Amino acid sequence: MNSLIASTYNPDSERAQRGQAFEHDVMLDLAGAGLNPMYVSDWLKAISPGITQSGLNKQAKMMGDIVVTSPIDGSLVFIECCSMNPPPGKTRFTTSKPANFNGLCRWYAMGYQGAKSITYVKSATWNKYVCKTDMCGAYFVFPTKYIDNLNSAIRSSQLFAGSI
Repeated sequence: MNSLIASTYNPDSERAQRGQAFEHDVMLDLAGAGLNPMYVSDWLKAISPGITQSGLNKQAKMMGDIVVTSPIDGSLVFIECCSMNPPPGKTRFTTSKPANFNGLCRWYAMGYQGAKSITYVKSATWNKYVCKTDMCGAYFVFPTKYIDNLNSAIRSSQLFAGSI
């Protein structure tokens, strides 16, 4: 099976484990930048104690993986973590994300093994950009180096914390 078009989620797969590890790294990096990151699922459970697993899953598609409070204005900022295949290869990005994860306070945290730092991109910017790439089934497919070439990206959690 082509790993770029497989769409069944398997929490034990190498891809899922790499994604979970990246999410954990983003949490640690954000905490090191002076923010107080929280998993969106934990935040939702705290503000809506009776929320079902189905409700959590639906909200996570729209709110991402991590929530932080802006040190500048106190607004909530939602972050979707995206672990990519390392260059020189290609990576994939589900076509449902641009439709579900958008808004003023939504950011993607992107990275790959061997990257110099975590890259942060506003969801509106990335969603517009990725929709211009090639499609393969339910995914946009593009060279991972595209992430390194984004002029509007923020290249560290410290700089991100100072800009939100």
